[in-house]
Amino acid sequence: RMVFVSPRLPVLLIAATLWLAASPARAQAPVVLEESTASVRLGRHLAIRADPKGKLTIAQVSRPDAADQFKPSRWDVPNFGFTDTVYWLRVTLVNRASRDTLWLLEAAYPPLDRIELYEPLAGKPGRFTRRVLGDRRPFAEREVKHRHAIFRVTLPAGATRTLYLRCQSESSMQ
Repeated sequence: RMVFVSPRLPVLLIAATLWLAASPARAQAPVVLEESTASVRLGRHLAIRADPKGKLTIAQVSRPDAADQFKPSRWDVPNFGFTDTVYWLRVTLVNRASRDTLWLLEAAYPPLDRIELYEPLAGKPGRFTRRVLGDRRPFAEREVKHRHAIFRVTLPAGATRTLYLRCQSESSMQ
């Protein structure tokens, strides 16, 4: 599961477990974050793309002409079961708060082997920063010392950002 948490509380949780939704392509509703937002479940805000060979790059999946390769999630908690397939997740966040805000994006599923977060670089279209977490990475490298993979995400006031996550695991993915 993925969770997004506000620093106003310890964390803004966006719960999103991985499950490939086979439904017609359509734009997912963005996650609107306000000063009063404490927690958001991401499941139905996700767009998901399967990468069976695990070879796709952020440049390939983030191209505008690749947008229709993502399918909308129809579940609160997507679940891919046991699979060798890599899954890419896309979510758009809108910060309606009057100030820059720190949020926590939590993959609330401890056995996830590897999760990569790609955040767009401001003023550099098509460029991203990449951060990697997962149960195969040293615990000391975690941004937040917790059993779940948690990324810190700062959103400027009034900003809209589309984040990408690349998820891979030898166990089940939820």
